[in-house]
Amino acid sequence: MGDLPYGWHFYNDDVNTGSLKQSTDLVLSLTFTFLLLTVGLIGVWCNDRNVLILMLCIELILLSSTLNFVIFSILWYDPAGQIYALSVLTVAACESAVGLGLLISAYCIKENITFESFRDLKG
Repeated sequence: MGDLPYGWHFYNDDVNTGSLKQSTDLVLSLTFTFLLLTVGLIGVWCNDRNVLILMLCIELILLSSTLNFVIFSILWYDPAGQIYALSVLTVAACESAVGLGLLISAYCIKENITFESFRDLKG
């Protein structure tokens, strides 16, 4: 089989370097997605004032799950993970649009974007 993009070499004929390259790339990729997930979770957990920071941390969590889908899709030669990643990114974009609309309306009413300003938006 030919080379995959970004230097991923999975089913290489040279067993000595191919499996080592595969495991190293997989471990580095999963470590990166774990760090993204950790930063997002810590941001959600520690944030108690700013809604914009909370939205950014939720986007980091969604990005880490999307990268996991893409990584394992490349690993198993299955495009279903990439299709699911596109759908997760679409939902994340819609969530950001709705959240930004709420932020704009809260800022127009109270001129700040703290959690307390959202209590006045009850209909």
